[in-house]
Amino acid sequence: SATVARVLSQAADEVLERGDARAGVWQRTFSEAEELFAACRRGQVADSEAGPAFDHLLRMTVAREGPMLELARRFLTWEDVLGVGRRLIGTGLIGGKSVGMLLARAILRRASPRWQQLLEPHDSFYVGSDVFYTFLVENEVWWVRQRQRDPSTVLADAELARGRILAGEFPDHIHRELGQVLDYLGQSPFIVRSSSLLEDNFRNAFSGKYESAFCANQGDRASRLAALLDAVRRIYASTMGPAALRYRAQ
Repeated sequence: SATVARVLSQAADEVLERGDARAGVWQRTFSEAEELFAACRRGQVADSEAGPAFDHLLRMTVAREGPMLELARRFLTWEDVLGVGRRLIGTGLIGGKSVGMLLARAILRRASPRWQQLLEPHDSFYVGSDVFYTFLVENEVWWVRQRQRDPSTVLADAELARGRILAGEFPDHIHRELGQVLDYLGQSPFIVRSSSLLEDNFRNAFSGKYESAFCANQGDRASRLAALLDAVRRIYASTMGPAALRYRAQ
């Protein structure tokens, strides 16, 4: 799998084709950042002048505030952040688990050049947090989630919310982008993992509270895409599980 990832990972940056108006401002921001980064590498723009644009990308995809944002400023590079944008399904933050993995790799690379040869290439795609919020709104779960902000009603209607999530529908453009990722993966098995905004963060671990889903990814395309969508639904539904809700309340 590491060899396959090494061969294919360069092509992965071109997998997602954005065809919806939603991606307009988002894609334009990343396209302008790509041009600015290229100008920095050519020496036409000073790194200090490009700093505000880099910080803006971090706040769009990695973290909006706090210690994780400070670590990202310190260790992530332009290429790291632009790479996230190329592999992002929908829009929004990529969550604590994804950020932690990217930061860990970046810290090791900074510690010693030998890690560049030792680390296997990662071949991950990210489902943005906006996809989750849109899914909750469109499948009538949003107001249930809002009631869970009160510790006294944290478990109220949790089963109702889980049922709606498991039966929920995704917007057409998310169907299309997940299908593009599936086409890139072929019939190689993969894992869909949780990466919530609270997960693996300072003060909040959420260890073992959310699901991960293994996809064998075998059969015709329609059944493989259905299994991928079900895997995402299962992980979304696990945010409404009793263990996660009680931990969040505490």
